[in-house]
Amino acid sequence: MKMSQSLNQSQHLEQAMTQRQYLGQALTLKLSLIQELRGVQYNPRAECPKCGRKLSDLEILEGFNNDPNDLTTRCTACFNRFTPKLIYRSDFSSVEIPFFCSVQALERLRGMENLLAEEIMRRETGLYHSVIFHHGSLKAGFKQIGIEYAFDEITGWQQKVHSFLGRLPDTVIAEHAGVTADRVGKLRRKLRIPKFVQPKFADT
Repeated sequence: MKMSQSLNQSQHLEQAMTQRQYLGQALTLKLSLIQELRGVQYNPRAECPKCGRKLSDLEILEGFNNDPNDLTTRCTACFNRFTPKLIYRSDFSSVEIPFFCSVQALERLRGMENLLAEEIMRRETGLYHSVIFHHGSLKAGFKQIGIEYAFDEITGWQQKVHSFLGRLPDTVIAEHAGVTADRVGKLRRKLRIPKFVQPKFADT
C-alpha cells in the first residue's frame, strides 16, 4: 500500500514538473511572439530584498495576489512580498518600469478606450506594457473588461506570425496580433500548418 502511494506521489510530482516546464516554455514563446510583432523584448525582474533570491518569470506571475491594490509578488524561498519590475528593450533603449499583474492592469485600463495606443503608452508606460505582457494587445485587454477597442495596433501581422502558427493556439496569436481567431485560422490553413494541440496535462 505504501509503495503504491509513493509511486502515485512520484507520478504526480513528475506530472507537475512537466506541466510547469510546459507553462514556462509557453510563456517564453508568447514573449517571443510579442517581440516579433512589436520589436520589444520583455524581461520581468524580481530579486527578493530579504533573501536575495531571483525569481523566474513564472514564479513572479504565480506570486501575484491578483488584487487591484497589491503590486507585490511573493518570494518562493522566504515568502517575503515585494514589488517586481518589468524591463522592456527596443532597438533604441532599455527601461525599467512598474510591473502590474493582469487584474491590476485591467482595472487601471478602464476609461482609456478612446485613446490611441501611443497616448496610453505615453501617459501610463508601466500599465501599457503590463497589458501587452499579460494579454498580448490593448484590444485583447479591453475585451477582458467588456470594452471594444477600435484602434489598430499591429501592421503586417500576417508575415510576423508565420513561425508561431501551430505552435500556439490560434486564439492566443489572434489576441497578440489584435485580430480575430478566424483570420489567424484562415492564414494557418492556407499555409497548411496543423492546428495547435494542447497537451492533456496543461490546464491553461
